[in-house]
Amino acid sequence: MGMDFDGTSLGGTLLVAMPSIRDETFRSAVVLVCAHSADGAMGVVVNRPAPLSTYATLNKRLAAALPILRVGALHEGGPAERQRCFVLHPPSYRDGSRTIVVDRHHALTSTRRVLRDIATGMGPDTRIAALGYAGWGAGQLERELRDNAWLTVPADPDLTYRTDDGDKWRRAIRMIGIVPETLSGVSGTA
Repeated sequence: MGMDFDGTSLGGTLLVAMPSIRDETFRSAVVLVCAHSADGAMGVVVNRPAPLSTYATLNKRLAAALPILRVGALHEGGPAERQRCFVLHPPSYRDGSRTIVVDRHHALTSTRRVLRDIATGMGPDTRIAALGYAGWGAGQLERELRDNAWLTVPADPDLTYRTDDGDKWRRAIRMIGIVPETLSGVSGTA
C-alpha cells in the first residue's frame, strides 16, 4: 500500500511545493533534502527568511553567532527543532563526522563549532543558516510525492545559495520546464 522507499535516496534533491499544499509552513517552499532512507527523510527549507522577531530572541541566546544573525541571513528551515540552528554550506567546510555531506555542493552542520567558526571568519562563506528542519517519517515523503504535493528538481547550488529567496520557488519550477502560473491547486491521479 502506498509508495515505499525503493532504495533511491532523494538526498541532494530539491522538493518544490505544489500549490495544493495546505500547510502554511510549506506553501511555496523549496526544501533541500539532506538525508533520505527507508526510515524517513529530513531537509531544510531554503527560501523562507526568518521574521524579525526571531532575531531578538536569538541574539540573547546565541551571542557568539551574532555575525550570522544579521537581518536576512537566517531562515526558517522547518517545523522540527526550531530552537536549533542548521547551517547548509559547501562540503569544503566540515566539522568532522558531525557534518552530513549531502552532495558535491551541499553539506549540513548543526554544531556550535560551525556557528563559532562563522562568527570568527573561519566558517563557510557560502551558507544558509536555518532554524529547524523539515522531517518525514518512514514512507511519509513517498506518500506526499505520490499525492503530488511536491515536484522534485535536481539541487542547483546557484539556486540554493545565490538566488534571492523570493525567486527560488519560481526558478525551481522553471528548471523542469513548467510555467508556474499553469500549476493548479488541485491534485489528483489519472
